[in-house]
Amino acid sequence: MGDEGRFGYIPRTEPPHAVLGIPPPDKWESLTDNDVASAYRRASLKAHPDKPGGNKEKFDRIKKAYELVKTKERRESFVRYGSRLQPGPGDNMGETVDQILPLVIGMLAGVYIVISTVGPLDTKKSLNIFVAIWLALSSGAALAQKIPMVTAFTTGGIGISFSIVVTIGFRFVLRTVANIFS
Repeated sequence: MGDEGRFGYIPRTEPPHAVLGIPPPDKWESLTDNDVASAYRRASLKAHPDKPGGNKEKFDRIKKAYELVKTKERRESFVRYGSRLQPGPGDNMGETVDQILPLVIGMLAGVYIVISTVGPLDTKKSLNIFVAIWLALSSGAALAQKIPMVTAFTTGGIGISFSIVVTIGFRFVLRTVANIFS
């Protein structure tokens, strides 16, 4: 069964603002709940099945359109999610990626830092380590438009710290195993 049986479904060709005769979504900031209720009353009186020239199908579409946009919260949900009024299976994936990406980049930077510190430390290696840290933390800054800057930097820093500890531990285990078999 498609969306036809779901409550509040309006076909994409007939958005609720067109059904009710209210302004389009880009002008909903100044629209009040009373404005929507007035538009609903006007439209439903014209299409009511008991009135001359009334139409039950049109009346039902008006009721469904009103249910979609009757409050400010519902209008905001409609703009964000469409006629579902709530997130679908993949709608929040972008937020999850924004939260995890600084961690992953931080972890990669941490692995690079540990690998690049093998042997004596010179100017080139120091510069590479600095660049790795800068990239990990600035990736968080780039995402900070969507998530708080503190969260992005903290997540990137946790990624760096975690991967340094894991990579050093892994190197220790490899050295121990190599010493056992040599």
